[in-house]
Amino acid sequence: TAIFSMLGASRVAQAVSLETVSVQIAKMVGPVVAGACLASLGPAPCYAVMVAAFAVGLAATLGLRRRIEGAPAARPEPILATLASGLAAAWASPIARAVLLITIVMNVLVFPYQPLLSVFAQDVLAGGPRTLGLLVAADGVGALTGALAIAAYRGSLPYGRLFAAAVLVTPFVLVAFSASRSLAVSVALMVAMGIAESGFAAMQTTLALLSAPAHARGGAMGILSGCIGTQPRCTLRIGALAGTLGAPRAFALNAIVALAVIAPVAIPLARARGEMRR
Repeated sequence: TAIFSMLGASRVAQAVSLETVSVQIAKMVGPVVAGACLASLGPAPCYAVMVAAFAVGLAATLGLRRRIEGAPAARPEPILATLASGLAAAWASPIARAVLLITIVMNVLVFPYQPLLSVFAQDVLAGGPRTLGLLVAADGVGALTGALAIAAYRGSLPYGRLFAAAVLVTPFVLVAFSASRSLAVSVALMVAMGIAESGFAAMQTTLALLSAPAHARGGAMGILSGCIGTQPRCTLRIGALAGTLGAPRAFALNAIVALAVIAPVAIPLARARGEMRR
């Protein structure tokens, strides 16, 4: 919501994508720096470096309050009331409602494949840590590429169509990945998966921000975060399914069910017009 307040509706998608870029770069650079620091300095100095990094980040946020438009509310609402208001506002908007439903499906049925990549690397591709590292890195490269493409785009993005395309393509890519027995093909599919995931993540936040009224924007984003938080609860379920059917079949089954649920919601969303607050 702070991004929306500072930059306005026209630049939300690019700003969210830049946030994704920073996260992906941190995921790639952070472990390398942390490993080098741990090896050369030991655990205690590493924690000191982390504290210093968090302090710098906290100091950088202190000046944001002056840049956020709008006067603060005289009396902040309780958290539960804010969430209730956000849920009511989101549910009243067809676009926001579709985004929330699709977010739940993606996190319940699609994204739980991620913890099982190690099983896929070992049992299907007959690899080890290097194979797993390649798959995870490929996903990160794809996500970074997609986020950079969105952030660099200077025209008016078709938010609904881009979101719908991302959530419809992802299950197909996961089915293809489950059928792959080649490391090169699997890595290429993980790059494609990362690109689709970055489009989903950027447009998910953008659509939620643009379709919610100003007074309920914070609550709507809180509800969206709750929908994203459904993923960890489903890891055990896909693990049990993989134990019975094997990882490839578990991936494919989840992806097919996800596509069947998502398609009736995403296709109309791609054609939706007129609920964006600019």
